[in-house]
Amino acid sequence: MINLGRNEPCHCGSGKKYKKCCLEKDRQQQRNVRVATSVEVITNRRPGSAVSAVSKMPPAPQVADQNSQMSALNFTEMSWEHDMHRELAETAIPSIAEEYKLTEEETSELISLWNNYSNSEAPRYRKPGGFAGALEYVTATKQGSTISQSELAAKHEVSATTLSKSIGQLSEYAEKASFASQGV
Repeated sequence: MINLGRNEPCHCGSGKKYKKCCLEKDRQQQRNVRVATSVEVITNRRPGSAVSAVSKMPPAPQVADQNSQMSALNFTEMSWEHDMHRELAETAIPSIAEEYKLTEEETSELISLWNNYSNSEAPRYRKPGGFAGALEYVTATKQGSTISQSELAAKHEVSATTLSKSIGQLSEYAEKASFASQGV
């Protein structure tokens, strides 16, 4: 691990000081590593050895259904201007679809919204959590769920301001697109 001073720029690229950005996350990660190694010393075996036996079991049917649904949504077949936009779709949209129990049609609409937005606006971001949170917020409001932007910002590890900006940009584009499709 890189030994950074508290007042040096953070290694994540946020531009903030290390002490204000990732210091606590890194300390927590070190604590987790220490706990894992102490368990290994006490039990005389690696913590993953029990997990490997479980991983040899066949997957549950629900997981198989989820995988077949996501395989139908092949992100690589779509045209993406930047790989980071495709990667965001591949990571964020399946988890949003699972959490909000979206139908295949609703999931494809969400993918289409992100694909069209990212190809036309080419958003730049350091952390994908802003737009992942924006996609989740759009989905949650459409489903009638009440979730605050600050809760989503904490979940996706971005600031509430970043999330709000991303939601505004995505919502503005969605409104423009819906007006254009209506012929207004």
